[in-house]
Amino acid sequence: MPQVTLAASKRSELGSNAVKWLRRKGQIPAVVYGKGVPGMSLAITIDAHEFDRHIAVHPQSTLIQLQLEPPMIVVLKAIQRHTVKRNPIHVDFLHIQMDQKQEFTVRVTLTGSAQGVKEGGVLEQITHTLNVFCLPALVPSFIEVDVNLLGLDEHIAVRDLQLPPEVELVADPLQVICTLKQVVEKEAEEEAPGEPELIRERKPE
Repeated sequence: MPQVTLAASKRSELGSNAVKWLRRKGQIPAVVYGKGVPGMSLAITIDAHEFDRHIAVHPQSTLIQLQLEPPMIVVLKAIQRHTVKRNPIHVDFLHIQMDQKQEFTVRVTLTGSAQGVKEGGVLEQITHTLNVFCLPALVPSFIEVDVNLLGLDEHIAVRDLQLPPEVELVADPLQVICTLKQVVEKEAEEEAPGEPELIRERKPE
C-alpha cells in the first residue's frame, strides 16, 4: 500500500468561533484518534484544497503521513460535509501503528466483460467496499473482481474472492458482490373494457 503525505498543523482552539474562522481561511478542522495518540485524540487542521485533491485521487484505505512533529501515519475514517454545499467541514483520521494488524475499508472494483452481458443481461454491483484485517503495509489499494465468466442469473459472493493469505476479509462469505440478471420484458396487457351492466328499473306492481 503506497503512502501519501498531507500537510497538517496542531490546533489548540476548539470552540465553534475558532472552527468558523479556520474554515474561512480555507482550513478544515480535523481530529486524529487511536492507540499511540497522546490523550487518545489530537485536534489538527488541514488545507481544504489539498484534501479535496487527495480524496479525488486516492481510495479511503490509502495510508496518509500527516506532516506533523513528529509525523503520524493515519487513514481516513469519516468526512462530515456541509448539508447544502457538500464540501468537507470536518475530518476524522485513525492513527495507524505499522506493526499491528487493523481493520481497513477497501474499494471493490469489477473488471472484465461478463459473458451474460453479451447475452443481453444486466450486471449490477451490490457491494462497493469491503473490510479487511491485516498489517497496514499489506492493505490492497482495491479488491479486483473478475466478471468475465459470469453468466445469466449468476452472482459472485465474498466466498468466491481470492486474496493473499495475509489479508483476511471481514464479511459474511455469502454476501453478494455483484449479480447478473436477465432482462425480462413485460408486455402490457390491456384488458378489454367490459360491457356496462344494464340496470332495469322494476315496474311497480
